Amino acid sequence: DDRDYYPYWEPTLQGPYDPKYQRTPWIDVAYLGDTDNCDNILKNSFNRHNKHRCVKPKLRDYGKSIHREGCKAEGGTWVEFESYLEVLEQVNSEEECKEIAAKNKLNLVVWRPLRSDSDVQKCIVKAPYPACKKAATTRNNHLGNAFTDPLYSTRYDM
Repeated sequence: DDRDYYPYWEPTLQGPYDPKYQRTPWIDVAYLGDTDNCDNILKNSFNRHNKHRCVKPKLRDYGKSIHREGCKAEGGTWVEFESYLEVLEQVNSEEECKEIAAKNKLNLVVWRPLRSDSDVQKCIVKAPYPACKKAATTRNNHLGNAFTDPLYSTRYDM
């Protein structure tokens, strides 16, 4: 059923999160399905595409609205959340961050605020794009039980 909700249109804050930055450890690793949809999946994956959320003033709480107009009617602020894999706390300047970015060939490293309602900038490591592969054909409701390979799996190196 996750196929009905992917890609997620707001920051994924459903589980244990980092209270300092209010983020979740979840990232998109792979999309296995119809490869005709890969462009849309990569464009909208939270790994590289920021998401917005309605934030209530001074409460550190979220509104229920999923669009700017509804958020405003709810008395909230429409805030863009930066997607990232890691915050490099030991980096204190944009120049230092750019040096790290030049050496990092795997992930994008950038100097920017984590939220659009903050001026504090951090050196952050963006998550890589998810792999996008065609899924094997399976019987309905038998995930992992493919016609071509009885123990269908995929490999993802991290």
